[in-house]
Amino acid sequence: MPPTAETGPPSRTRSSLSHGSSGPVGPEDSSEATACRWLIVPAGFGITRAHALEGGKISHRPCIAELLERDVHAFHLIRDTSLPVRTDSLAGHPAELVRRAEDAGLGVALRATPNVFGLPYFHAYLLEPEDTAPVAISFGAGLHVNRDIAAVRALSEAAQSRLSHIHGGRDDIIDRHDYFDAAVRDAEVRATAELRRRVRDPAGAVPMAELPDHSHDVDSLTDALDLLLDRARAAGVRQVLTVDLTPVPASGLHVVRVIAPRLESFQPALQRVGRRLAAHGTSTAPRETVAP
Repeated sequence: MPPTAETGPPSRTRSSLSHGSSGPVGPEDSSEATACRWLIVPAGFGITRAHALEGGKISHRPCIAELLERDVHAFHLIRDTSLPVRTDSLAGHPAELVRRAEDAGLGVALRATPNVFGLPYFHAYLLEPEDTAPVAISFGAGLHVNRDIAAVRALSEAAQSRLSHIHGGRDDIIDRHDYFDAAVRDAEVRATAELRRRVRDPAGAVPMAELPDHSHDVDSLTDALDLLLDRARAAGVRQVLTVDLTPVPASGLHVVRVIAPRLESFQPALQRVGRRLAAHGTSTAPRETVAP
């Protein structure tokens, strides 16, 4: 779900995990931006969760991966540097998900985006045959240290997005409908056709095996967290803050918000953008590269 401004009181507890030098969080570290392309906002985008408290500390591994995913997506929205992935090169769970979608009559496009973190990141698109279909294209994104898991996340989120639009009960879906209703229905069809053309463009297609994969660099969840934090630190992130939002501590359900100043995220309605994304938007050449 796209993140929204918090309207409630501050949480009861706050823990700060500093990695490298820490500094104050100020307006210059804002991660919001001015707009979002309505056609490619995935359902599920921005959801984070904590599985448990470990040794009295908040587990925030999935949150870190989500924040890095959001950051790469924000840069993608400013300048698309993604490459198509050959679906015939997939194996295991990603290949199975593609097969299921195609058996249901949907086209599948999987694209990999090089990024400053050097981590596997994918966009997945499920495409109806016609641009005029009620849910013509659904989208998902995924980032993980494991290449196959990142692809599965993107494909699964695209399926979740499709089902969410079919259900139609989410506020952000209603907002999207209202946006195109005001712009006339033909505008949505034209935008859908253009998006289909872009994501189906086969130029530069790469096999899955040539994309980054760090599954052999980690032996545990702790290793994975350390790798994610190391990559974030190398990109200029100096501080990671966790806020425990657990409503009933004895319930066994832990809810955590993670804030990493300097990471970016596009928001539909807010009119702020962080320094990294602003610099990327005004540069003359793409700055995102795959780290060795």
